[in-house]
Amino acid sequence: MRYQDLDAATDLLEVADDADSGYLTLARVGEDRRESQVSSQPLASFTELLDWFHAAVRRTEPGQDGVKLRLRLWGGDRRAIRSVTFRAWDDQEPEQPEPAAAVTPSTALALVPAGESAVSEPVTAPAARLAPCPACTLLQSHLAAARMEASQLDLELRRCESRLWQAEQRAQQAQQLQRQLDQAQHSGERLTRQLAEQDKQLKRLLRKNAQLEEYQQSAAKLLMAYNDMDVRM
Repeated sequence: MRYQDLDAATDLLEVADDADSGYLTLARVGEDRRESQVSSQPLASFTELLDWFHAAVRRTEPGQDGVKLRLRLWGGDRRAIRSVTFRAWDDQEPEQPEPAAAVTPSTALALVPAGESAVSEPVTAPAARLAPCPACTLLQSHLAAARMEASQLDLELRRCESRLWQAEQRAQQAQQLQRQLDQAQHSGERLTRQLAEQDKQLKRLLRKNAQLEEYQQSAAKLLMAYNDMDVRM
C-alpha cells in the first residue's frame, strides 16, 4: 500500500493516543466531496490505532487509481476535533517482459552489400518501468510509526523532566520548611528555658516577699508592744 500525506495521518493518530475519550473514523471521499464511512475505532494505544488504520485503508481496495480518504478524530461528545485527508494506492505488480521471438532455421538471411559488416548493431531494449517495492512501502510505514513513537517518547521525556523539576522544587521547599521547623523548635526550647528561669526568679521573689511580710508583722508587733510600754509609764 502506498500513501500520500502519511505523516499527517500518523500525526492525527498520535493526537488520538493522547486524547482522553472519543473515537476515530475513516471515510472515502467521492468526486462530489461526499463522504462514506468505511470504519470506526474507539481510542486505544498508538500501535493498536496504527494497525486499525492500515487494515481499514486496505478494506477500501484503492486499486491502481487510488482512493481519497479522510481520517477524523471525534471527541467524547461526538464533536469533530480534527481531520486529515490523504490518498492511498495498491502496490503495483511488476510488469512481466514479453518473451523474445525465436529465430527459426528457416528464416531467410538478408544479403549484405559488399563493404558492410554482417554483424548488426545491438538494439537497446526500452527500460522497464520499476514498480513500487512493497517491502519499501512497508518499511516507510514502519519508519513513520517509529518516528511517531520517538516523538511520543521525546514528549514523555519532557513530561518526566517537568515532573522531576517540580519534585525537586517540592523537595527544596520541604527542606526549607524543615529548617524553619528546626529553628522554631530551637526557639521554643530556648523560650522554655527562659520561662523556667523566670519561674525560679519569681519563686525567689515570692519567698523574699513572704519574708518581708514576716518582718513587717514582727516590726508591727514590736511597735505595738513599745507603745503599750510608753502608755503604762
